[in-house]
Amino acid sequence: MSISNIPESFPLPGTWITISSTGGVASTTYQVVLVATSSTGNTNTPVLAGSLADVASAFGSTSDIYKGYARYRSVDTVTPVYLVNAASDSATDITAALTSLGDIPANLFITPFATSDAVKAFDTFLASRWAYNNGLDGIHVTAIADSMANLVALGSTVNSPYSSVEGFAPGGTDSDIELAAAVGAAVAVKASADPANPIQGIALAVAAAPLGNAFSQSAREAIFNAGIGITKQDTAGNVYLERPRMTYQTNAEGTADDSYQDIEALNILAYVRTKLQARLNSRFFGENSKKLVDNDTMIYPGSNAVNPNIILSEIIADYSENVDNLLCQDLATFLKTASARIVRTGVVEVYYPAKIAGVLRQITVGIQFSK
Repeated sequence: MSISNIPESFPLPGTWITISSTGGVASTTYQVVLVATSSTGNTNTPVLAGSLADVASAFGSTSDIYKGYARYRSVDTVTPVYLVNAASDSATDITAALTSLGDIPANLFITPFATSDAVKAFDTFLASRWAYNNGLDGIHVTAIADSMANLVALGSTVNSPYSSVEGFAPGGTDSDIELAAAVGAAVAVKASADPANPIQGIALAVAAAPLGNAFSQSAREAIFNAGIGITKQDTAGNVYLERPRMTYQTNAEGTADDSYQDIEALNILAYVRTKLQARLNSRFFGENSKKLVDNDTMIYPGSNAVNPNIILSEIIADYSENVDNLLCQDLATFLKTASARIVRTGVVEVYYPAKIAGVLRQITVGIQFSK
C-alpha cells in the first residue's frame, strides 16, 4: 500500500510530498495575497503592492483593496503583499481572481469574503496548492462582525482546513476587510518570525464595538466551538485576537476531527514540507542526480549512487533539525518509525511521521486551602 498516495503515472523527477493527519479530537520568504474588490483597476491581475499612494491611485482610496492594504501596512511594513481585484464577492469571481495568481507563492490570503460559498471556493483552490504536484501551500484568513447567533450559524456551514473566519462583535466602525487585514497582519508577523509561534491573545489594530455588544465568555465559547475564531475586547476599548482557528470540524466521513483546528498547524507543516523538499532535491536531483540501488548493494566512496538507507539518513537529519528548532518533537519515536524503501523502479517512498510542536493554551491550577 502506498504511503504517499502519489499515482504511479506521475512522471516528473524530484521530491514530491503529501501531507495528511492521523486524525484527532526555515528559510522561506513569507508572502501575503490580499483579495478584495474595487470598481477601478484591472480585475484578476495580481499586482505587487507598493506605496499607499500607488494603491490609492490604482484602485481608489475608498475601495476595499485600499482599505485592507492600508490597515495591513499599519501593522506590518515589511512583508511583500500582492493585491488582486476580484470582480465581485461571488464564488465564481473569487475563483477567477485566485486562479489569476498562477504559481505566485503565498503563505497567507486575506479577504473580506466570509460566506460559506467563499470558504468553499478557497477550499478547492488551496487544496490544489497543497497537493503533492503543486506545493504552494497557504492559508486563508477572513473576518466578519456579526451577532453570536449568526456567527454560530455561519460555523455550521463552513468546514475547511485552509480557511479561518474570525468573528467580531457587531457595531464597530471598521469594515470586514479592515478587520480581516488586521487579523492577517497579526498572523503574518507571528508566523513569518517562527511558523510555530502561538497566535493568540494578540492586540489588534481595530476599533472596538460598543461595549454593550461585546461578546461574553460564554458567547465566545459557543462561537469557537461552532468553528469560528474568536476576538474579545476589554472595557478600555482594546480588541484582541483571543484564539483564531480553522473552520475545519469534521473529516470526510463526517466524524469530529480537530487535526487542523489550530491555525499554527498548517504554518508549521508548510515550513517543514518546503524545507524537506529543498533538502532532498538539492542532494539527490538536478546536478546531483543519483543512481538508485538497494540497501544490499555496496556503494563505494565517490560513487554517484544512493540507496534507501542514505535517503533515510537525510530524512532523520532533517527531522532532527526540526526538533532542535522546536518545530517538531519526539525524535525517539521518529527514529523508530521513519522509513525509506524502493517501491518500484526509480521510486523511493518515505514515511515521515512528524509530530509537530503544540501550543500552550491553558494552565489549569487547583488551589486547595485550609485555615
